[in-house]
Amino acid sequence: MTRNFGSMWRRAAIGALAVAILGATGGYLAGANRDAVSLHSGKAYSTPFQISITGEDGWVYDVPLDMNWTDGSGTWHQGGRPDCLPPTGELTAPVTFAATEVTVNGVTWRPVVWVSCRP
Repeated sequence: MTRNFGSMWRRAAIGALAVAILGATGGYLAGANRDAVSLHSGKAYSTPFQISITGEDGWVYDVPLDMNWTDGSGTWHQGGRPDCLPPTGELTAPVTFAATEVTVNGVTWRPVVWVSCRP
């Protein structure tokens, strides 16, 4: 009987430890990612070699040429140049985009992580 009780106790302890580890990991990730990405709008200037967006907040954002984006019909694209930012060298209509703020050694920038081409 003692052997069974010890085995059950051991399983319960391992289960409780696993739940605690998962809970702590989930809490850490939720806290680390809170408010990490924000939506913005602005006018873009796009050439064959670079894309920048001047946000309504006054920041100028560099947009990667290969990134995640949503087209005009709402279809998700994982990689590639957004259709609404063609390499024409002209200002485009306002676009919505998501950026996150990064600070390293006192220098802050806001990398763009997603662009929406929806009107």
